[in-house]
Amino acid sequence: MGTSENYAESVMIGMISDDGTQELSLRLARFPSKDKAHVWLHITDGKTAWSVVDESFRLTDQQPTSVSDEAVSFSAMSGTQSLSFTSTNRHHPNVFGTVVGNITADETRAPTAGTGHTPVKLNLGFKSTSAGFRSKNGRWEMTGVVSGKVDIGGKTFQPNGPGKWHEQTGVRARFAPAFTYLNLQGKDVTLLAIGFKKGTLGYAILQDQIFAVVDFGIDPSNSDQRKFTATLDNGDIIEGITSVTQRWSVPIKGKVRPGSTVVAETSVGRLVGSLNDWDPDL
Repeated sequence: MGTSENYAESVMIGMISDDGTQELSLRLARFPSKDKAHVWLHITDGKTAWSVVDESFRLTDQQPTSVSDEAVSFSAMSGTQSLSFTSTNRHHPNVFGTVVGNITADETRAPTAGTGHTPVKLNLGFKSTSAGFRSKNGRWEMTGVVSGKVDIGGKTFQPNGPGKWHEQTGVRARFAPAFTYLNLQGKDVTLLAIGFKKGTLGYAILQDQIFAVVDFGIDPSNSDQRKFTATLDNGDIIEGITSVTQRWSVPIKGKVRPGSTVVAETSVGRLVGSLNDWDPDL
């Protein structure tokens, strides 16, 4: 593992308030063969929004992360900036994660690639509430509770609510296939559905039981409201309508990937989450 130039790994922590107005999404992507790392941050306290996509980070350890270990740390640095994700108890249902960092961001929802100008101090924690979902291609998704403190722009934001921890490791071409990504969460429900041109990936957690998503359909991305249907491997169907509460964007390969925060009225209750579309051919 790690000998291929296409090997990459990423780790992410995220939290969205019940009404979809407050959000934290922080991702660290590491590319060991290139000694490079990228940091993505979107955060809003419901009033002001900050973002950054900083591709100037370097690795503190150029070896691929041994994700089979009981405790794992993903980290990177850029000058005086640093960011570290650590997770423990990884072989048990209750996984714990911590994120500490000093990075920068700008007051924008549509950042261009580059270093931000406002210092951001992060001290976050994650506690899983389920064993999560592991796919054969190195994807690990866990839902739980995110809490902690973020100091930014003279303000202190203290996220505390339902969230997720996501890791993906493996040999792959970054953002090669087109996809639609829908991630929704409620008190007792989690739905992750990723639709590709040639298939579907995802899972649902309903009352502590986990099911695979075997089919996923959603309206085109040209509307603030989109109907969706997710079919589970037990035959159940989760359907609903997503409504955008916030819009973000991320620069990727010289293009802009749009994303949105959504509130969804569904057949299993009211859920909140993220809805993103990517097509490298557009």
